[in-house]
Amino acid sequence: MIQTIITVATIVLSLAVIGTIFPLIRIRRNTPPDRVRARLRPWQTTMTVCLLLLCGVQAGGYIYNRSLKPADMGNPFFAEWTTPFAVPPFDLIRAEHFRPAFEEAMRRHRAEIDSITSSPQAPTFANTVEAYDRSGEMYSTVSMVFGCLTAAETTPELEAIKAELSPLRSAHGDAIAMDSLLFARVKAVYDNRNDLNPAQKRLTETVYRRFTRSGALLS
Repeated sequence: MIQTIITVATIVLSLAVIGTIFPLIRIRRNTPPDRVRARLRPWQTTMTVCLLLLCGVQAGGYIYNRSLKPADMGNPFFAEWTTPFAVPPFDLIRAEHFRPAFEEAMRRHRAEIDSITSSPQAPTFANTVEAYDRSGEMYSTVSMVFGCLTAAETTPELEAIKAELSPLRSAHGDAIAMDSLLFARVKAVYDNRNDLNPAQKRLTETVYRRFTRSGALLS
């Protein structure tokens, strides 16, 4: 996603720089120097700003690429999928891609949960239940692909990774399911669920039941 933004920004800024050259073409040879300078002054400023922004975008892209770990480079889970209907590019996914993908996915998921629990706003359906339901998108994607491969086309290497990641994934899930701050916010929305519309009420009850079945009410 970041690479796509950098590419689009580079194209737009490059076109903007090219656009500032057109006034030069339109100036006639016998135009007085004072008029030439007056006409070019605003375009020179525009070109300078565009060139500085272009340099900034390129520098940002360079820093981002340098920040990626070697295992991330070429890892399909760290790139936007261009396959039909965004189906997983199974032909590009290798066993060694899963460990870094799961680690990053769990980090992002945890950060999303922390953002919910640290909110200074009162719990609402939007900032708690809906935000929780939308969290962990990358983690769900990586888990889905990993589950498909280990179920239908497993290998000794995948089984070894599965055994290695199993305790980490369990700890990640338990930490969220037993997060008292998160559950307190969910329960606050659940206690006022009759004020919600049917779809919101249904989701709130489903999320609340998920927490209670995981032991959130146990002392």
